[in-house]
Amino acid sequence: MSKLKWLLLVTVLIYGWSTPGRYLWLGVLSPTDVGLSLGVDQVGRLLVVAASLQILLKRLTSNEVFSSFYLFLYPLQYFSNARVRFAVRFALTLQVAESLLESKLGFKALLSLILQPQPAACHTIELSYIPINRLQLGLLFGQGALVLYSIFLGMDGFWR
Repeated sequence: MSKLKWLLLVTVLIYGWSTPGRYLWLGVLSPTDVGLSLGVDQVGRLLVVAASLQILLKRLTSNEVFSSFYLFLYPLQYFSNARVRFAVRFALTLQVAESLLESKLGFKALLSLILQPQPAACHTIELSYIPINRLQLGLLFGQGALVLYSIFLGMDGFWR
């Protein structure tokens, strides 16, 4: 959580002191009003993304996350097994990331572990796909329709 605080602080600082606009006070080290406004907007977006990701990862099991990713990649099924390859790579990446997070290594130790060549391991993992039910499918199409409708409204000029 402390890394997220630093990211949010740096985002406000970068936007506040690098975006043109009216300076808030006289001096060389003055932020701009437009920059701080844009920085706060971006921080709000980052908080929504981080909170929604945290909720998803706390409420879903690894099989449910894999199934969601596999469903999301549905359009790739027409390209010679690309859907399966992406889904398996995603699952393996999640597995390695979980094991690295559980080890609680420092940054230097983690970087040295990542950069050293790993021996080719041949082990079997089991991935189970949880199919989507009709209610979830309806909600998915409803969310897609809302996204398309908001894009339509934005292109129509409602957001000016």
